[in-house]
Amino acid sequence: MLDTRINTFLVLCETMNYTRAAERLCLTQPAVTHHIHYLEERYGCRLFSYQGKTLSLTTQGRRLLGLARSLAYNSQRAEEAMLAPEAL
Repeated sequence: MLDTRINTFLVLCETMNYTRAAERLCLTQPAVTHHIHYLEERYGCRLFSYQGKTLSLTTQGRRLLGLARSLAYNSQRAEEAMLAPEAL
């Protein structure tokens, strides 16, 4: 099962908009902000930055994105494997 904060990060990377990410995740915008701040504090770096009104990933954010995509893929494969009926 993928950590919800990593999932929030992935959705925010797709939408590049806190409000749209919140809508897609059925969360409030402050909850999305809280998830991202948690990850930034946990990893000790900024993941996103604003340039004017445009949200963009930092270098460390791009690094986490690659790792998070791998985590999401492996999490999905593990869930499918564990829920599949055993082969005879």
